[in-house]
Amino acid sequence: MELTAAKSNNRRGRKLGFRFPPPTLSPTATIVKPNQQIFITGVSKSTAYRLEKSGQFPRRRQLGAQAVGWLRSELEAWRDSRQAVVGEV
Repeated sequence: MELTAAKSNNRRGRKLGFRFPPPTLSPTATIVKPNQQIFITGVSKSTAYRLEKSGQFPRRRQLGAQAVGWLRSELEAWRDSRQAVVGEV
């Protein structure tokens, strides 16, 4: 994993930090950001946080100081389990 220094792109010339490769655990286990999880699960951010708090939604992973994400495989498994429950009714 090679780290590259971020290019200074603001007027004062401060460094913004390092750019890392996209956060992946393996070719099949990718991290999904909150805006992307809406399209996978069909659940809004606030509903996802509420369900997560009650233990009915996959737990978030802390990616940085202010960044969180979910494992795509966990979200897809949750979605498929919900579709199975709805299909039985």
